[in-house]
Amino acid sequence: MQTDARSGDRPAQVFGMGFDAGRATVLHALDEEKAGDASSDALDQGVSVDAADRFITHSSDLSVGTQVDTWLPMGSPIDLPSEQTPDDIRSLCFDSAGLEEALDAAGQPSVHLVFSVDKPEAHLFARLCDVWPDGSSHLITRGNMNLTHWASHEFPEALVPGATYRVDIPLKAVAQTIPAGHKVRLALSTSYWPWIWPSREKAAITIDMPGSFFTVPVVGEADAPLARPFETPLIARGETCETLKPGKPFTRRAYDVHTGELVFERSTDDDSVARTPSGFVFGSKKATKYAIREDDPLSARMESVRESVFQREGWKIETNVYSTMSCTFGDFIVETNTVVRENGKVVHDERHVETIPRCLN
Repeated sequence: MQTDARSGDRPAQVFGMGFDAGRATVLHALDEEKAGDASSDALDQGVSVDAADRFITHSSDLSVGTQVDTWLPMGSPIDLPSEQTPDDIRSLCFDSAGLEEALDAAGQPSVHLVFSVDKPEAHLFARLCDVWPDGSSHLITRGNMNLTHWASHEFPEALVPGATYRVDIPLKAVAQTIPAGHKVRLALSTSYWPWIWPSREKAAITIDMPGSFFTVPVVGEADAPLARPFETPLIARGETCETLKPGKPFTRRAYDVHTGELVFERSTDDDSVARTPSGFVFGSKKATKYAIREDDPLSARMESVRESVFQREGWKIETNVYSTMSCTFGDFIVETNTVVRENGKVVHDERHVETIPRCLN
């Protein structure tokens, strides 16, 4: 066990990138005896390895992110991420050996990379996964960086292809036990649609494996258990509404083998209607569709539908907002159409188009 200053002086398990016989290799616990050791191949697609220089190069296709679901879970049954293998096989993955004892992660993991890229703009997304003995992969936490922000979020700058950079990518803080016998997987990808809008050109990242590692803060001796457990939380009882039409949350994914287009649709509240004790009726219908071709970052497109209805005796308001976002090499294009009806009559109809110049994204 080591203490890493970048994890806030908390004790941290440190994992380093090994190298073996020209293969993309596993991550392993980093200590003086095992540094540089490797025992199995990593999952990979789009990977090339330079055995002489111990560099590994990867470029993800733009369909990585199919298991993402929502970036802001709000309690819907479809909010949490799915099993990660479909994304893992399209990412650059490194597995630890099976853990000999449980790893109690507590804090903010971080990935520390020495890298170069082949384009002036690039993203890197990192996922930390718990690989179960049956081989299934389950998300622990994740984080990303637009690599043009490697030195500063305030003053990003275009990358110089081929130049070497160092970057720390913090992941979301986590408190989770990874059981003994499980493996820790780090999955790296240069795209993560639809969480991240892709850069205007597909980029490949080359990682200096001996100079790269990641840390997982763990529970330490100073982390004493609570002297008295938290009491049961008190929650005020809300209004009881009558459901007139239940919503039907859904996610749909479709891939066109002829065009290479991936379409992802989701809705957390599709066409629900309820009535309050006062008799006020309200309903909503919302859905979002994301589409992208796996080899064309300029094909990215998002469509959003938001419909609401508010009604009481003799009065009804309906709103409909339809929005799209697309892009060209130089611009983002956002279009919104808003229509409001009162008792069936259109009282507001507005279309707005905004063109936003792209800048290091």
